[in-house]
Amino acid sequence: MSSPAQLIATNLQALPHPDGTPRQLPGFSSQLLPEGLRSQVQQAATDIGDAIIYLLESNGYQVTDQPRQPTQTSETPRPVANVICHHCDTRVLQLNISDPARVMTGHHFALTECPNR
Repeated sequence: MSSPAQLIATNLQALPHPDGTPRQLPGFSSQLLPEGLRSQVQQAATDIGDAIIYLLESNGYQVTDQPRQPTQTSETPRPVANVICHHCDTRVLQLNISDPARVMTGHHFALTECPNR
């Protein structure tokens, strides 16, 4: 199977969308399934990934194994907020900020335990 088909198969349970909200296809979530059923769901996702690549290529679209290089866009990147553990200075969480005007700065929240200890 080609890597684009594998990428599709791996992401069928929650397909990323340009608006930032993944499109959920819970029928392809196999994490909590028994092993036999999990492998059937994974095989179906693999078959669908291969079929999508075949559909695109048979209709004249070129699909390659090489990811496209990122391009500079005129869109301003969203600001990011980092949550840092003050015990060990490790980033615990990173959040994309959709509305910077609503972010309060200068506040400190204490973790009860360092997650890295």
